[in-house]
Amino acid sequence: MALEARVLHALSFDTHVALPHPLAVTYLQALGFLGGGGAAAAARDAVARRALAYLNAALLSPQLLHLTHAPCALAVAAVYNAARDVGAKMPECAWWEVFDVDREALGFLVVGMRSLEGWVARQRGETPELLEGMVTRSKIETEMGRRGLSVANGGAGKAVELDEEDKLMKEMDQRVDVMETA
Repeated sequence: MALEARVLHALSFDTHVALPHPLAVTYLQALGFLGGGGAAAAARDAVARRALAYLNAALLSPQLLHLTHAPCALAVAAVYNAARDVGAKMPECAWWEVFDVDREALGFLVVGMRSLEGWVARQRGETPELLEGMVTRSKIETEMGRRGLSVANGGAGKAVELDEEDKLMKEMDQRVDVMETA
């Protein structure tokens, strides 16, 4: 609670955050991919769903795209990727400049968002048992042990005494493991 109060005080209690998801919806509306009916409605809806899927997947990016780029750039890259995947017709001009995104940032984000699928496939190949079902502390500890690292001290390789919180979390994970096997 004290740490939370300090963070809020440092932020001057301004907790408004710009997120790329609502911006993407706005950009999709401006580009004509939302609303309306007709035969092209399914394709427009596919672009919208795909754009939001790209934004959700970017949260997992090892490149930390959500931390290193502006929300407007992330939204534009997601819309661009989605339209490209579906084969939707985009404006002939440099439409991304209207949304305050330069070509270089757009290019980097497009590649970054598209590379995530290969990264996830490699991760699944390395640790398939970790990604099956709910991820628990015991699964993570097993994987860290397999790699020769210690979980208790942040992976430095040397064991340390578990504190009260770690013991409680370990007990809760054991209960979850028992429930999963039942």
